[in-house]
Amino acid sequence: MLDVAGLGENVTVTANPGGLGDLSRITQPINQISADQVLLRARTVVAQVVEGEPAVSLQRTSPGMAGIFVRGLTGNKVNVFVDGVRYSNGAQRGGVNTFLDLIDPSTLTGVEVLRGTSSAQYGSDALGGSIQFLTQVPTLSTGAGSAYNGSFVVGGEAGGHPGGFGTGVVGYAGSKFGLRGSFSGRKTGDYNPGSDNDSHAAITRYLGMPSIDFYGDKMAETGFHQMAGQVRANVMLSNNLVFVANYMSTRQDGANRWDQILGGDGNMIAELNDLELDLAYARIEKVEAGFFDRFSATYSFNTQREERVNQGGQGDATANITHQPERTTINGLQFNATRQMSPRSSLLVGGDMYFEAHDSDSFDIRPSDGARFQSRARVPDGGMTRKSSSRSPKRATASPTRPCGALRSTAMPPSQRRSQPRGARKSSRFPSQDGLAPSA
Repeated sequence: MLDVAGLGENVTVTANPGGLGDLSRITQPINQISADQVLLRARTVVAQVVEGEPAVSLQRTSPGMAGIFVRGLTGNKVNVFVDGVRYSNGAQRGGVNTFLDLIDPSTLTGVEVLRGTSSAQYGSDALGGSIQFLTQVPTLSTGAGSAYNGSFVVGGEAGGHPGGFGTGVVGYAGSKFGLRGSFSGRKTGDYNPGSDNDSHAAITRYLGMPSIDFYGDKMAETGFHQMAGQVRANVMLSNNLVFVANYMSTRQDGANRWDQILGGDGNMIAELNDLELDLAYARIEKVEAGFFDRFSATYSFNTQREERVNQGGQGDATANITHQPERTTINGLQFNATRQMSPRSSLLVGGDMYFEAHDSDSFDIRPSDGARFQSRARVPDGGMTRKSSSRSPKRATASPTRPCGALRSTAMPPSQRRSQPRGARKSSRFPSQDGLAPSA
């Protein structure tokens, strides 16, 4: 006998911030990636979830860095959100995203990729589109009692990038309170090239010599390890009011820039050390909120840290070694309110504001005597950025016409403008356009 399939409806939670949308009535193309697809595709890093998706492509310049191209654009032209909270920041480069793969696949229930300009909804840096990561939600008990649950998943890969991972999940479900916690660890070995020789290796590209004679049949120092954890709680304060709190933390190390050393440019050192992510938010959501059908308000905290260590010198082991530790800390506020005006139209009112602080202590080490001296950082130490927007579009869901609008501004406080030199001011406001910013 054939099983009877259950009825379902395809909806999106990101095309219209603050509300659900029927995919059959959304004019913007959207790629939806389920939790099962995330588990199968993200064998090493989370960016692999877009492999095989139409109109979306993946670029990986090193084991732990990746860029997702949407309609030919990436970097600071395609912004990233986690549960509606902005993940991209003002220090984002124009190419690959250093911190994209710190979003651990084990925490996700799905991914949505909005293809095409989404600036009215998500800001001016959504020219190519927007990538929305949706984390796992704690369950609530349907009865009067409570329940505990847990799971443990292990996996591995023996192909081009051998390695393995393990994820443990525990949860509690009550009638008014749900809690979910997870912990994940990943360890990958060195890459195996498609053949015995690495065709991209500097020794092969520049000198025409087989790479296997110099560093074996693997790409040295391309393995890395990553640890991640998440805790999320949902609290039903009343029948139409819910409080959500979520905290994610990831640490990654060892994912060196193979494309800039033996695997590409031939530099002496190109390390990417001690990547850190701490992301937390608290949200209040209410249905039947006065004039509006639904209202939500969110506070978020996001800090991302990296340290780049580089030595070029065209093979000169005495060239200076540059250290560029950076930390970007972001505090954000946002709200959304929606109302269904008629079967064919809805009203959305919302706004957000993010305050960014950049800390960087760039310095050089001279190998000949170990002397240390300051060098110019990619982003100015102590730089401040403020991003804000408001939106009040009225959407016609059954019509090709969709009038909408938004106001968005980026500014740096006057005190910072006075204290920074002209080049540093430009770097703080538009870091991707600064002449010293690496293209990554």
